[in-house]
Amino acid sequence: QFLYFIGVRACGLTLMNRLVQQDGIVRWVLSYLTVREIWGCGLVCVRLRSVSRGRGVIKEITESMDERILCCILEFAELTTFVQRFTGNESSCGAICRSLVNTNFKTLRVLDLRDFTFCEDTASVLSKKKCSEPLRLTQLTLRNCVNTPIEFFLQNAPDIQKLDLRGTAEEIVVKSLLEYEGKRLECLLLGWDSEFSTPTGEEITGFYSQANSVQALFQHLSETSAPNLTHIGIPGFVTVTCSAIGMLSPTTTNLTSIDLCCCRFVTDNAIAALLQDNKGICQLNLRATSITDITLNRVAANCKELTSINVSCTPVSSRGIVALAAGCKKVRSLDLCYPAGVSSESVAEACIAYGSNLEVLGIGGLNITDYTLSQIVDACPNIRSLGIGGCSQLSSSVWNVLERLPKLSLLVAHNLAIVDYSAVIQLISETCIRNLDLTNSYPLTPQQSEFLTTTYPFDWKCDWESV
Repeated sequence: QFLYFIGVRACGLTLMNRLVQQDGIVRWVLSYLTVREIWGCGLVCVRLRSVSRGRGVIKEITESMDERILCCILEFAELTTFVQRFTGNESSCGAICRSLVNTNFKTLRVLDLRDFTFCEDTASVLSKKKCSEPLRLTQLTLRNCVNTPIEFFLQNAPDIQKLDLRGTAEEIVVKSLLEYEGKRLECLLLGWDSEFSTPTGEEITGFYSQANSVQALFQHLSETSAPNLTHIGIPGFVTVTCSAIGMLSPTTTNLTSIDLCCCRFVTDNAIAALLQDNKGICQLNLRATSITDITLNRVAANCKELTSINVSCTPVSSRGIVALAAGCKKVRSLDLCYPAGVSSESVAEACIAYGSNLEVLGIGGLNITDYTLSQIVDACPNIRSLGIGGCSQLSSSVWNVLERLPKLSLLVAHNLAIVDYSAVIQLISETCIRNLDLTNSYPLTPQQSEFLTTTYPFDWKCDWESV
């Protein structure tokens, strides 16, 4: 209020009112305030009230927020989006849980509570709660959650379009989905919440019970929401069979994204039916499956809009990679790490074919030489994420080659014996690198390694998921 009236005296009432009418200016000012202060701005005038309560203004609630303010916001702020990145504050967790029980979600459309631990009492209360009116949620993310009251949301929110339950391995998830009658579901993401390694041991154990029920789940989806499905992801369901995948193929015709990462028993036959019925696939993750060049040839023939594909750790060969590059011209993300029989020449040929479209490239574990990498860099100047870990044929001059990628922001270079600290620092200064993985790479002193790890922490999600 003070700033507003000072502005009136300095600029005049007419000009100040014009400034307040500009959403961009008001939002910029509000970005410097705490949630409590933003709430207070709504008391100044009708215009500031409408902007401060608008969509996206209070998007992220911090973990240190006072419980009373949080409850007030959830119940009365008329939010459309609520995002909470839980980082371990137990009091904040309890406050949110109690607020969830007491609020009516009148206007909420997007709820994101990833990495969240629901109190057992809260989960029990929510699971039995029946809302007087259906929730209007369209996007629900309960990723890596513990004690998830998924029954509450699925029973009370019939119009969910995007459902992300990755990393939530409780058997109740699949059981609840089998009873869900939502007809508008477009995106369903289940299973293992990781990208670049094969799940083993305890990571697998949590998904076996779900994997055995996935055929029944897909059968249920084919009878309810399958016609609307555009995204389906079940990474880590290592025991899922081709017959289970086949349940979806007759009824799904609008799929644009398929993630079958680490579904080891998925073969060419299972993918063939999906590719035949879904011509608009843009994203395809077949990492650590049993597909061969037969699938890549089918992808090249049927998926002309493909922008992202992952066939790392599969028995594909150079012929399949070349065929893929010839048929799919719009690929922006290509992951070929640790394949069974792909030559460096075929990779270079594919990358040259994609040219400036290519932004994300994974070629770890290949026999890539400095010359081959130089060809790729010259042909693909827009690469911003690159994986070369385990490429044993590279020499120390590789760091000079990478300087020709001005947009490079993420570099995976683990398991290399050619790390020159001064060359790495020079590379960082010449590019946009913010995420760097030099795990098990040498020679680096402990001090140098600690500095690089601390200053440029590796987080693949910041860049790989954006594609």
